[in-house]
Amino acid sequence: MSEQKTKIKIDLNRHLCDSCKLFAKCEFENYELGEKQNVIRCKKYQKKNENKLKKRVEIGYMFWHYVYIDEKNPSLGFKPKSRVEAENRIDNLLHEVGNYFYTKESCQSAIDSLRK
Repeated sequence: MSEQKTKIKIDLNRHLCDSCKLFAKCEFENYELGEKQNVIRCKKYQKKNENKLKKRVEIGYMFWHYVYIDEKNPSLGFKPKSRVEAENRIDNLLHEVGNYFYTKESCQSAIDSLRK
């Protein structure tokens, strides 16, 4: 019987410890390999979030983020889109990754800087 080797990939949804990054193997006991045993997910790594300390709008108020002009054609670029803060999973993610703006103008400015 031939053994099929599986290439280990990095799971971009989870941060990795230094051991996972360097050796594609986690030295901690509490790591996950994913459903197909081909993705390392380290539970020990403590993620640093610089955006966590940035202010957010109050629940029920509007903030801005950017989205693709056309999802089927990403080369067209981004456009500002408003959203009402609900402190749900999506709002938290937008804030965490820095795609969270108080005004349409500041959102557009970020889009313009992405084009450069």
